[in-house]
Amino acid sequence: MQNKPVALIIQWILALSLLTYGVLLGIVFYNVQSQRTHTLQTLEHAPVGIVLGKGVNAAGDENPCLYARVRAGANLYQAGKVDYLILSGGTDVDGSNEAAKMYAQALSMGLPARILIKENRSTSTYENLKFSAPLLGLLQESGLNHQPIKHLILVSEDYHLSRATWLAHARWPYMHIQTYAATQCEYAPIARPRALLREALAIVSNGIQGRY
Repeated sequence: MQNKPVALIIQWILALSLLTYGVLLGIVFYNVQSQRTHTLQTLEHAPVGIVLGKGVNAAGDENPCLYARVRAGANLYQAGKVDYLILSGGTDVDGSNEAAKMYAQALSMGLPARILIKENRSTSTYENLKFSAPLLGLLQESGLNHQPIKHLILVSEDYHLSRATWLAHARWPYMHIQTYAATQCEYAPIARPRALLREALAIVSNGIQGRY
């Protein structure tokens, strides 16, 4: 009998946790839908785009989702929407470097080396932006002739871009930030559902750490 209140409390905690997680998944799905309205035609020109990295390899082969993100960045440049691209991603557990791979892919797509800037240290979305910040400063001093950067475009997959935007606004509250989603990609049947579930957890984790 004495264990009943404890069991009831545990049940309530589990129920509230599931409800909270369900709400977060709903936010992720809503964000996915909202990102689909951002097209090359609707985007304004920005001096810089930041392509957010992802693992170089997946399921024993090259990750098509990383390629899709680079392809989206290339589309921005080739459509005249950005002047420079920062390719942001660090070294994976297998030793592959995301920025180096993205750089090679971008060159193979016909992008000139002079517009590509590698950020090769980051291991998270938060670090993508943290380590890209000084590169924006260097770019402002050199390639943009001391013109302040007040506008940029973030490039990633649709489910990822809202959290990336929240983190970017916290770092650059004065910045006009647009987003451009890579085409949907899959390397395994469960890859996208797993990514959506992980994104919901990442939203909470970054919020707990006070990063928004």
